[in-house]
Amino acid sequence: MNPQEIIKAASTTHSEFILRNNSIIEIKLKKGIYFTIKESKEINQQIVTISNGIPRKILVESSKLNFCDQESRKWTTSKEVSDYIIALAILTKSLPQKLIANFIVNMQKPRVPTKVFTTKKEAETWLLSLN
Repeated sequence: MNPQEIIKAASTTHSEFILRNNSIIEIKLKKGIYFTIKESKEINQQIVTISNGIPRKILVESSKLNFCDQESRKWTTSKEVSDYIIALAILTKSLPQKLIANFIVNMQKPRVPTKVFTTKKEAETWLLSLN
């Protein structure tokens, strides 16, 4: 069985969601979106829906022009969000995004294992290495 086989997919105006048979949900953020609490809650709802409520490993791939507000950043580390996430890999494409993502990871202390990556291969390898 191909570990990249798509089991389920969905999309919103700001993101695409792909559940693969390796149990990773890949979330691709569409270019140029400024994420507020509204979009962040929609993402969380899509994670719950596409995973059938089963906690999964998440790979978030941002584009160069994605940013989020402070309320959204704080909410993403809440229990409500972490209940459906085993681990989170954040794939960044710019230095400002990497700085913000590392700030969230280091200062806001997510409830699930979280790392920032610059390559998809490294992010997937890390996620698949976790039990």
